[in-house]
Amino acid sequence: MFIGHFAIGFAAKKFAPRTSLAALLAAPLLSDMLWPVLLLLGWERARIDPGNTRFTPIDLTYYPWSHSLLMCIVWASTFALIYYWIAGYLPGTIAIWIGVVSHWILDWVNPPSRYAALSRRGSLRSRTVELDRRYPCC
Repeated sequence: MFIGHFAIGFAAKKFAPRTSLAALLAAPLLSDMLWPVLLLLGWERARIDPGNTRFTPIDLTYYPWSHSLLMCIVWASTFALIYYWIAGYLPGTIAIWIGVVSHWILDWVNPPSRYAALSRRGSLRSRTVELDRRYPCC
């Protein structure tokens, strides 16, 4: 899903041309940048589960501080207010706020847990593994 988050950041540059591209890219990736810090603090939990998904063996079991809708709104408001305080550029502030909240929307539309649930079914998982062997680039 990272490509979708990056796309939001790049697309926001059109609506806020004076805003740094780094800030616009950081906005939709903020939840993923906060997650490891909150995990190390013990506020969120994950476990290693080989075969959980095609891309990572990490099973995200509890992550309400970085990825819940309420906290995405809180993080968006915080990041946007800090940006507005520093830059004073309203279009950039709005783009950053929307960017942070878009992370939750994109994860809701395409959640990693959906793939984990699907891959645990034996027949679908074996078909997925077989497709990975046949078409490793996909």
